[in-house]
Amino acid sequence: MRFRRKKDLVVAELDRVEAGILTTVVGDLLELLGAAEAPTTQDPLAAMVGLPTGPVERPEDPALARLLPDAYGDDEEAATDFRRYTETDLRAGKRAHATVVL
Repeated sequence: MRFRRKKDLVVAELDRVEAGILTTVVGDLLELLGAAEAPTTQDPLAAMVGLPTGPVERPEDPALARLLPDAYGDDEEAATDFRRYTETDLRAGKRAHATVVL
């Protein structure tokens, strides 16, 4: 594996095996994050800005919980509220960055 700078980018040159491993790992990450889901809501304002209305639970999968950790380890209610307002965009950002790698 070799990295080089090309203007404002960093380019990685990978051999076939390295590229295959990276493709598999990034594919697994995308699968773990799940497909983009439209928030289900009855609140018109929340629907307009793309927020779910119900509580968003901490992921049960340990790997996903590490990718989407609680913002407040000592306050479950604050962590749930923070997750409610940020998780949709956080997942979308992680999916977008992973897609760039592919």
